[in-house]
Amino acid sequence: MELITRYEKLVSSFIITISSLMVMFSASFFATQKNTYQPMFLQNAEMPPCVTDINSLPISMLTSTSYDGAEYRGSAFMVDPNIWVTAAHVVDGNVNEVSLYLHGNTIKGTIEFINDNGADIAVIIADTIDGYEPLIISEHDPMFYEEMWNIGYPGWAGQEQVVTSGHLIDLIDDSLVATTALVMGGMSGGPTVHCNGDQLQVDGVIRSYRKQLTSEEVVIIDGIHTIEKSYINTGEGYSTSLHRVF
Repeated sequence: MELITRYEKLVSSFIITISSLMVMFSASFFATQKNTYQPMFLQNAEMPPCVTDINSLPISMLTSTSYDGAEYRGSAFMVDPNIWVTAAHVVDGNVNEVSLYLHGNTIKGTIEFINDNGADIAVIIADTIDGYEPLIISEHDPMFYEEMWNIGYPGWAGQEQVVTSGHLIDLIDDSLVATTALVMGGMSGGPTVHCNGDQLQVDGVIRSYRKQLTSEEVVIIDGIHTIEKSYINTGEGYSTSLHRVF
């Protein structure tokens, strides 16, 4: 009987100790504030060597809402404490409201300017947000095969930033920058950047990805012949050269 009592005391002591540890762990776990906005690096991309923290850059998710309630998503970035740049096709049309989402902060903006010459650049005026330095626009075109990064918010990634990398492969019509850095839907309006020494510089505004025709099919609807074409994303991106048109 004494042996059983001793055994019960040991078991009770063990349970109390484990319970105490669980309570202490739970308290520290929930008390620790976590950064839930971790950038995702795709295409074997790594942090640009001139950047210590991607989250310190003023690159935001953007949504624009039209008067009929339709919502469009893209990306944007700050080039002045009150000035943000995005792709024109993200905010073009009958837009009622623009919202910028930056690491838990929501900023309302108004469209100041939409380029009307096909350059696909729009300017947004928004309130100043503390803790972020504006990105610097490059004054010169990057060199061919120079390493480049695209940064934005694809629709599938929620509010997580995505970083892809590649190289400059073409300059088209004095306004388009073509790179091998992947572009996906939702990244439109984000920056294409490179490192000039220890300084990050913006080369362009992400606008689209290269498409490759995969199939053509003739479809007859109500006696009308139409050709339906299918494309795939080739993994190469187009950006509008910012310093040439901004």
